[in-house]
Amino acid sequence: MSLRSSVFAVVAVVAACTPLRPQVELERGVSLGKYHVFEVAPVTDASGYTLFPWPIADSLRLELVEQLQHHGLAVRAVEPDTAATPGVLILRGTLTSFRAGSPYLREPQTSIYSRCTFVTDLFDKETGRQIGHIVSSEDADYMPYQVLMTCAREVGDEVAREVKSG
Repeated sequence: MSLRSSVFAVVAVVAACTPLRPQVELERGVSLGKYHVFEVAPVTDASGYTLFPWPIADSLRLELVEQLQHHGLAVRAVEPDTAATPGVLILRGTLTSFRAGSPYLREPQTSIYSRCTFVTDLFDKETGRQIGHIVSSEDADYMPYQVLMTCAREVGDEVAREVKSG
């Protein structure tokens, strides 16, 4: 194997375990900079993964709340207001997929390979309409719980980045 192909192989392996920045899609003209309060709704687990030993959706929600607070954003419980509330963004997360196990069925499992996709829909509380969503995907060779929490943290990081840039 040449030096060039060795370097390419190492870069490919590192890139496969490097989280990609979440995809953020906002309606045209929408800026998250106008939001001052964030309500994080209960997370839905639509992954179909049945081997979680605890309600993982609660853990994802708590991780997202903590990450938003880490960035200095005001987070409160979802309040069923009857009046429109300006400046409040509602985040509704869904774990759409999760997988843990060896990526290569023929090889003995030497590490745990995990993959998740966490989709968070963003709603303007004043109008009630969806203004965008964030898709966070993680694919790595470390513990499944860490992969899941990374997906949630990445959403919090993106919300904070969008708020501060907007």
